[in-house]
Amino acid sequence: MNKKAALVEISTSHDECLYSQLLFLGDSGYEVDLICSSILKDKVSVISSGFSTTYYTFGKSIISDFKNLLSIRKYLLEKKIKKVIFNSADGIQIRNLLLLPFPKEIEFTGILHDSEKVIRSGNQKFINKKIKKYFVLNDYILEYVNSLKLETQKFESFYPVFQPEYTSVKISKSSDEFWVCVPGRVEQKRRDYNQLFKNLAQTRLNEKVKIILLGKPDDAFKQQLKQTLNELNLTNRFVLFEEFLSNEIFYSYLKLSDIVLPLIHPSAVWFNKYFRTQISGSYNMAFTYKIPLLCEESFSVYEDFIDTGFFYKADNLIVKINELASDKNHYLKERSAMYKLQKWNYSFQKERYIKFLECQDTNL
Repeated sequence: MNKKAALVEISTSHDECLYSQLLFLGDSGYEVDLICSSILKDKVSVISSGFSTTYYTFGKSIISDFKNLLSIRKYLLEKKIKKVIFNSADGIQIRNLLLLPFPKEIEFTGILHDSEKVIRSGNQKFINKKIKKYFVLNDYILEYVNSLKLETQKFESFYPVFQPEYTSVKISKSSDEFWVCVPGRVEQKRRDYNQLFKNLAQTRLNEKVKIILLGKPDDAFKQQLKQTLNELNLTNRFVLFEEFLSNEIFYSYLKLSDIVLPLIHPSAVWFNKYFRTQISGSYNMAFTYKIPLLCEESFSVYEDFIDTGFFYKADNLIVKINELASDKNHYLKERSAMYKLQKWNYSFQKERYIKFLECQDTNL
C-alpha cells in the first residue's frame, strides 16, 4: 500500500517551496494530496499535475473559514492520511486547524519561514503543541534554532531549490551585457536601495551593466524610485516592472542574469532577520539556477555564500559590480568553481527531507 501524505498551503505565499516537496514525496513512493488556498491556484496548477489538489477560499468570513478547516480535517481523516506537512506552519488558520481534534496517528510536520516565531509568537505556542518537527530553509537557520535548545521540538533544514521548466519568454540580451538581478517585491524595508543609489551617485556604472529589479514596486516607493533614477540619469540602465510578474517572465529574466544581488546590508531594517533567522527568497532563486550571488561581506561567514558568491563592502558595491562586468573571463572562471557542495544535489536534499519526515523521536 502506498504511503500517504498531504502537503498544505492555505496562506497566500511560499508556493515556490511546494514543487521540490512534491518531487521528494512522489519519488519516495508517497501518494500526495495537495491542499491550497484558491489564491494560489494559477501558480499551483502548473506544478500539481499528477497530484490530487483541493483548493479552499479563505477570508470571506469567520464562519466560512471555520467550515473550510472542518472540511480539511474531514478530508484528511477520510483519506486516511498519516503525514501532514504544512508548507507555512504559522498563522491563525493553522492554529485553528490544529485546535481541532485529530487522531494521534496523524503526524504534523511544518516549515518555519521565520524561525523566531517558534519562541516569540503566541499563535506558535499553540501550534507547537501539535507540530513537533519543523523544517527550516537553510543550514545557518538550523544552527540558530538548535541553539535555542528546545526540548519539545526537533529541527532539520532542506533547500526547496528545484523548479519546473517554465516556458521561456523571448528577452533580448546582448552578449557583452552584464545583468545584475534583484529579485522579489521592490520595497524599502527588505533591501537597502538607499545604499545602492548612494553608490550610484558616487561611482559611474559600467556601460555593460543593467540592473534588473525583478518584482513589482511597492506603491509607496514607486515614484521615489523613478525620480531617483531620473535624477541619476540611469533610467535606461534599470529594468523595472509595473505589475506582478508571471512565472514565465520572472524566471526568463532570472536565468539570463549574471549575478543575483540580495541587497541586504547591516543598515537595512530586516538585516538581523536575514542574517540569522530567515532567508531572503533571493538566495533560493540563485541556488535554483546556480547563479552567483553578490553578498555584503557580513555573509562571508556562511559556507553557502562562500560556495556560491562574491562579496563586497556596502560602500563599494558599484565598484565590485564594475569589476565583475569589466573582466568577463575572470567572472566566468570564478563562477565555474562555485556550487561544489553536495547540498546542491537533488538526491541529497530529497534524502534529507524524507529521512526527517519519516523519523520517529520518542522524546518529543
